Amino acid sequence: MAEERSEKRAEGRRPLWKSKVVLAAGVVTAIGLAMWIYALVSAPGARPAPSGVDSSLVSGLGGTARSSEGGVVEKSERLIDAASPALLRFGLSFLVGCILAYVFKKFIKLSLLIAGLAAAVVFGLQKSGVINIDGAAIKGHVDQSLAWAKGEAAGFKDFVVGYLPSSVSACAGLVYGALKG
Repeated sequence: MAEERSEKRAEGRRPLWKSKVVLAAGVVTAIGLAMWIYALVSAPGARPAPSGVDSSLVSGLGGTARSSEGGVVEKSERLIDAASPALLRFGLSFLVGCILAYVFKKFIKLSLLIAGLAAAVVFGLQKSGVINIDGAAIKGHVDQSLAWAKGEAAGFKDFVVGYLPSSVSACAGLVYGALKG
């Protein structure tokens, strides 16, 4: 019965790139890129004004518009100019996070297998008297490495907080990629 469940799970598991969530993130990224390209092409300063028309007579053709009091009103930024890069970053962050977690999980599995085999060989060699291991030196190196890792983690936290919306998307991708990996 247990073998039957494991076979169903193995058959039903799709590759990461065929997952609906990853495909949706790819669509969001493509839409964000298309919107950004459209925003760049259709920017107000991208096309020259039609010849023979004074842009000060008609509002919306020039960079500024005249109000009824005669003052100058500045144009506001378009929503597409702000939303398209954010949408692109959101989808791309999820995809990159997902792929990184997937690859990292595979790397960790292989590394643990190799480290386990190496530890077994070292343990066997030490028990047979071929090598002698100094535990105090190993403990000192491990403590030094942990102190370095704590300092780097604090810097990484500051970096992640600076890009919070993309970070949330990337973290969701990391979790999803780790679960699928």
